[in-house]
Amino acid sequence: MSWESSETKFTCPCGSGTYTETHHSNDWGQSRFTWEMDCPSCKLNYSLHTYDYYEHGMRNEGYRWIKKPSYDKAMELLQKANELKDHTISLAKNKYLDVLVAQFENSSKKAVWEVLHANIKRYKSLGTFYNHTNGKNKYEYLGELFCDHYLDDVLKILHVKDKEVRELRTEEKNLEKAAERLLCSD
Repeated sequence: MSWESSETKFTCPCGSGTYTETHHSNDWGQSRFTWEMDCPSCKLNYSLHTYDYYEHGMRNEGYRWIKKPSYDKAMELLQKANELKDHTISLAKNKYLDVLVAQFENSSKKAVWEVLHANIKRYKSLGTFYNHTNGKNKYEYLGELFCDHYLDDVLKILHVKDKEVRELRTEEKNLEKAAERLLCSD
């Protein structure tokens, strides 16, 4: 399998030089893009921001040149948001994993799946749930639910309204929104 490449030059953000977009593809239908700044001035003043977006149900990768101060500040905010997210998940897990396991103490795996399927939708089928949880105890497979994607749903299952967790989640989302504004404003 060999990769073929084609290059296209575009005007850089300052307008006095170019950047190169290279499209790489292979016989298996795989492709990727790389961007390289050719302009010496823009190389000092801009960073390449890569992001994912979805169009018609397909994941795509987008690229954008962002002024370095804005980019650096946005990355700093996202780092803080991720640290806060990790702290919040750890806090919630320490507070509520035992409670969640106790809620299902005398329940069969099928009964656990029914509650999770109705509230979280992580496991589309009982068979998938059985395969995923094979060889794991309740602490292990219920502990995996304490992640960013499912945390709010886990707290709903437990009927918990934790002010500290809610405030940390709000702060995390505010940091992410501030970073997004910086990345989209240049």
